[in-house]
Amino acid sequence: MYRYLFFFQISTSLLYAHEDGLPVGTLTEVVCMTAIIGLIVLYKYFLRHKHDLELKKSEKSFKMLMESTIEGIIIFDDHGMCLKCNKVAANMFGYQVKEMAGIHASKLICEESVYLVKEKMKIYNQTPYEAKVRRKDGSCFSGLLRGRNIFYNGRKIRVSTVIDISEIKQLQYDLEALNYNLEEKVAQQVEDIRQKDQMLLHQSKLASMGEMIGAIAHQWRQPLNALNINIQNLDDDFDDGLIDKAFIDDFIHHNSQIIQFMSKTIDDFRNFYRIDKVKECFSVKEAVKVTTSMQSAKLKHYSITLNITGKDICVTGYKQEFQQVILNLVNNAIDVIMKNRVQIGKIDCSGEKSNKNQRQWWRD
Repeated sequence: MYRYLFFFQISTSLLYAHEDGLPVGTLTEVVCMTAIIGLIVLYKYFLRHKHDLELKKSEKSFKMLMESTIEGIIIFDDHGMCLKCNKVAANMFGYQVKEMAGIHASKLICEESVYLVKEKMKIYNQTPYEAKVRRKDGSCFSGLLRGRNIFYNGRKIRVSTVIDISEIKQLQYDLEALNYNLEEKVAQQVEDIRQKDQMLLHQSKLASMGEMIGAIAHQWRQPLNALNINIQNLDDDFDDGLIDKAFIDDFIHHNSQIIQFMSKTIDDFRNFYRIDKVKECFSVKEAVKVTTSMQSAKLKHYSITLNITGKDICVTGYKQEFQQVILNLVNNAIDVIMKNRVQIGKIDCSGEKSNKNQRQWWRD
């Protein structure tokens, strides 16, 4: 169109120049000037047309970019008024896209977060932060916001993005509640296990007391029988005229030894189950002998011999706990012998010196 207009203008200029009777040289200059002006007008037209095409293409690309994200995008002017938004943002806030235009930013923010968002919007390039935003129906939800100031078409705008994190916050709340309940369950389980451990410990103590009473019974049976026989024979000895001062002294001395042996047995068992609080240096071999001596009557009853060999060594530790370990080992060995119905059992307890750490260990 402009091309034909350009040639029409040249032809008109030539016609007017010819009618005015201008010389040929002047006529040529007029034609050239007219051509130059026409070219300038045509060039400006093409530049404007190209600029309009690029602008339309840029706006189309910008619109496609806005609609291709999963984030809600809202563009505000420098007064906080919404210029445009994408469909994600409109759906997130419960508006139509056209309704969002002209809404002030304060109407999209819950009261509790208005001051926070207002301060954040003053920052040129704000990093993501959490705030409460408001839908069209007045309900609020947690959003992750971010804003940045840019210049577009010669004007200052702010591009803000919004992500609805209400589901994530709910999952986080549920997870915290689950962790809290889990901690309570774990604490309850630990308490149950502790109570069961206490019950097992109590039962173990009762079992140990039962073993101790059984061992005392074995240790006392023979002395009690001896005392019973001595008392029963006292009447016969009187009838036979054997009782005199020497007899009485020997009778008292012999039975006193039996009673002292029984009393020592009680002391040994009482000290054996005493809880050590202080470490002491003790003889390993002597501790083993004392422990096994309390089982002598039981060993004799089941025809089991116990041999203690090896060199002695002094160690620093809890003597009573060590003796309890030895007693358990001996009792276990007796139980195995009885279970296998061994007629004549044998338990060897020997001390050996380790070449690795130069310590002496006892084993049965």
